[in-house]
Amino acid sequence: MAKLWHRLFVVVFLVLSVLVIKNTYQKSVDQEQDKKDVSEGTLKKAEQRKNGIMVLCYHRIVKDNLSNNIIRKLTNNSQIHEYAIDVNTFQNQLDYLKKRGVRFISMQQMLEMVKKGRPLKHQYAVLTFDDFDQTVHDNGLPILKAYKIPCTVFTVTGITGSYHSGTKLVSWSQIKHMANNRLITVGLHTNNLHYLLHNQSAVITADKYNEFKQDYRESQKLMVHYLGKEAAFFAYPYGSETPRVQRYLDNRNVTTFSLNIGLINEQTDITHSLPRTMIDKRTWHNVVVPWVK
Repeated sequence: MAKLWHRLFVVVFLVLSVLVIKNTYQKSVDQEQDKKDVSEGTLKKAEQRKNGIMVLCYHRIVKDNLSNNIIRKLTNNSQIHEYAIDVNTFQNQLDYLKKRGVRFISMQQMLEMVKKGRPLKHQYAVLTFDDFDQTVHDNGLPILKAYKIPCTVFTVTGITGSYHSGTKLVSWSQIKHMANNRLITVGLHTNNLHYLLHNQSAVITADKYNEFKQDYRESQKLMVHYLGKEAAFFAYPYGSETPRVQRYLDNRNVTTFSLNIGLINEQTDITHSLPRTMIDKRTWHNVVVPWVK
């Protein structure tokens, strides 16, 4: 009898847990607007099989387990279906690139190569993660450490440690600990402007320009406070920018990234935002695979 009650308790607990998680994710769906972080289009034919640097953008690295599979079935949340890649897929993608001779480099190595202006002799990949949530910390970074692959995490400095769009962001104490690893670079994803106004990124809304400058200064203050130095890299939320914002960041020697598909090479103008491909099933097969030799 005791075993029966125990089993019933476990079943009820699992059902309630799934319903709570589903409700949490569904709320973020209801709050989502039409615009999303996406890389549209395909790789130009002239860039296929060519040497150069491709910057890859990931968001969530989730475990392929029963609870996540149930959530995937119960919700249409883009955080699960579009922004999340399971651990096995992520590792398989890294293996695919390594086996085909793609070399993984850091942001700083990329800048040094471009500034030298010499023709690139290989294909290179730079890994980036937007938002820096707990799934990346727990599931993605251990794989990169094992492979000795560098990466850059773009953090929303004003909401670290909180829940954002149904996912838990990494705390400052965790960021500080991870920043001690030479493989990890910390960049900015705004302080608290990662949201939409009238289906547009708050960063590019005209009346938000002065607010953006204040937001940027606050981000850098937090970087100095927790990590001892300012960030040198900035990823535009939703990939959206304006010439005025870009000039502001370039004047401060900050390298910026959009979500436009393309390669970086020795002729790339780094005073403009650099192309970056958000990885999902479509872009992996339509952009990355055609590029790799």
